[in-house]
Amino acid sequence: MNDHVAAYDAQSERLTAEYEALDPSGYRATYSTLLPSGPGLLALDVGASFGREATWLAVIGFEVVAAEPSSWMRAAGMVDAEMRNKVFFQKLGI
Repeated sequence: MNDHVAAYDAQSERLTAEYEALDPSGYRATYSTLLPSGPGLLALDVGASFGREATWLAVIGFEVVAAEPSSWMRAAGMVDAEMRNKVFFQKLGI
């Protein structure tokens, strides 16, 4: 693990709490108008953190691969029952 990922892991609980406090409704409304719809959609979320946006993409119909270098963040994302069968977390080797 490199120093950047280790530093991120060390702060992951605080960063997660700060990120969860943000309201995504504004930017999601804008993004929704730009995204395709229909069957067979695939999204790659690079630097997915704990997967909040990956989950949203899955809920609106995408198959999602979430790539995240932080083992703590990947584990936090995989605990979420809503995500377990919709988002596929992968280790991002940095």
